[in-house]
Amino acid sequence: MPTTKTRIVATIGPASEKPENIAELIQAGASIFRISYSISPEEGEMRFNAVHEAIKQTGARDIETLQDFGGLKIRLDNTEPIKVAKGQDFILSKAEIGKGDFGAQVTNHYFWDNVKSDSALYIGDGQVALKIKKLESGRALAEVLFGGIIGPRKGVTIPGMSFGFGENIKADAELALAGAKLGFNYVALSFVENADDVKLFKKIIIDGASGYAPKILAKIETELAVKNIDSI
Repeated sequence: MPTTKTRIVATIGPASEKPENIAELIQAGASIFRISYSISPEEGEMRFNAVHEAIKQTGARDIETLQDFGGLKIRLDNTEPIKVAKGQDFILSKAEIGKGDFGAQVTNHYFWDNVKSDSALYIGDGQVALKIKKLESGRALAEVLFGGIIGPRKGVTIPGMSFGFGENIKADAELALAGAKLGFNYVALSFVENADDVKLFKKIIIDGASGYAPKILAKIETELAVKNIDSI
């Protein structure tokens, strides 16, 4: 096991997925390689194998791999960037945005199940914030709290909302079992809310990939997770 107290985690992407690139990262001090499974399982396997090829090339020890699941995500359905300014009205609609309206379509049912008449919304990584002023069936009028550029298909966060982790892991279970065949050292779970969520993931792994026991990293991304941190 590694003796250092701090590890450098490097995410493998298109610019670093070749073994020679990964070997350079190992020599620079990276010791855990994160592979985000927002890509296809085939791409994930290719990057996993590239890490192990780099390990052979460098003769490095204590190099580990991390499979990171994205979980379910609410996204706006816009295909072009939208520029918004503070104080501007912005419409969110389950149907297509009308010609006279300014806003974006969002069809994800989790959004409409969770949004409330006074909800705050954060777009992307918080680059843009909205506040719901009026909520009707399948349509919400919001005010822009701070503006910027809303890129195509950016994620939407509603503080305090709950997907229900079970739905997240059902979406990712096939990817988890694909990772089990490779043998990741760690898995990172998105939108964990309580200890039962971790137990559910472990059950899926036990039922589908006996003998696979990766270390589980629970991402603390919700208010419920903060409240339940000790049990998690």
